[in-house]
Amino acid sequence: SEKKQADEEIRKLNDELDKRVAERTAQLEAAIREQEAFSYSVSHDLRSPLRHINCYAAILMEECGAGIGTEGQEYLERICKASNKMGKLIDDLLELARMSRLPLTEERVDLGRLATISSLMLRQTDKSRQVEFNISDQMHVMGDKTLLRLVVENLLNNAWKYTSHRPTAKIEFG
Repeated sequence: SEKKQADEEIRKLNDELDKRVAERTAQLEAAIREQEAFSYSVSHDLRSPLRHINCYAAILMEECGAGIGTEGQEYLERICKASNKMGKLIDDLLELARMSRLPLTEERVDLGRLATISSLMLRQTDKSRQVEFNISDQMHVMGDKTLLRLVVENLLNNAWKYTSHRPTAKIEFG
């Protein structure tokens, strides 16, 4: 009789736990959907004024470039670079929202190869920079290749950004 009562109590607790897990899962799925909707809404709302900024800066540069002077042209170039950077951030926000919907696929990933590709892309963004990359090879891990690529790109982008004030820089990945 006591064993039956204990078994019944355990069954009730398990049922309650299953119910809580289902509720929490539904809440999490709803939060993810809201985050995706927010990301798309924000990206759409930000792109329109960003296009205007780029358009007006280009018009000023084209029609008034000579009259603005060197300093004014530098400011317009900064505006264009900053708005392009914001566009990249918007793209990254959308990519993150998209990634949250995809299933994780675990596979063997060569982090050194991902870092090398990312370093080559960074070199193309500013060919005048003197940056030495030291990337270790034989860095193989198990994980989702797409997410790992995003992590490696973000790490190297940060290193690139925070060494930009130096005449020469050394970035290591290992």
